[in-house]
Amino acid sequence: MQELLLEEIARAAPGIEDLGSPLRVIVPSEALRRHVLTALMRDRSRALAGVLVQTLGGAATEILRGSELPPPCGETAYQILVRRRAASEPELQAGLGELENGFDGVVATVRDLLDAGFEPIHEEALLEQLEAISSPVVTSRRLKRAAAIIRVAATVESEASQLHAGRTSTLLRQAAELVLSGTGKFGCRKVLIHGFADATAVAADLIEACLLYTSPS
Repeated sequence: MQELLLEEIARAAPGIEDLGSPLRVIVPSEALRRHVLTALMRDRSRALAGVLVQTLGGAATEILRGSELPPPCGETAYQILVRRRAASEPELQAGLGELENGFDGVVATVRDLLDAGFEPIHEEALLEQLEAISSPVVTSRRLKRAAAIIRVAATVESEASQLHAGRTSTLLRQAAELVLSGTGKFGCRKVLIHGFADATAVAADLIEACLLYTSPS
């Protein structure tokens, strides 16, 4: 895969006249970004002008700053909000409140929901779906816990928005919305996506937006 990437970069790299519109290579992690940069340096005797290798989060941050919007921050605040709201839910407090780090699982589940694209507007529909479940395998207690987690996720997302806090899913979602609306430009001549074995829903949305709405700087 890396050899194919290097070949594609060699074909698509901008010439001197195109340096204002870089070729972007988007990767899932900082470690892979550094690895690709090292491979590029090793593959050629000098750095490639006009080739930008960045993480998806880095691309999202650039899109927001290009629209004069501050990137959201507050991963720690999210965890505090989740634990506080979980403690107020009887179905969660009863089984987890007395355990050391008992709400860690709730924090992880809420994170997964947000990464999947969950927003407060989805709360009512999901709760209705849970109420409609009738199965001997899924107990009433499990359904009540699931409903509690959905309520926690919706409340935390609303509270975080009021505090202007956000996590990675917030950053990626906002960037995708800006690009899709035409407000956030993602200037470059071409985008190459490399190294994604899988992607969350919000990450996939931003990747698709970058591929579809790429424009010259």
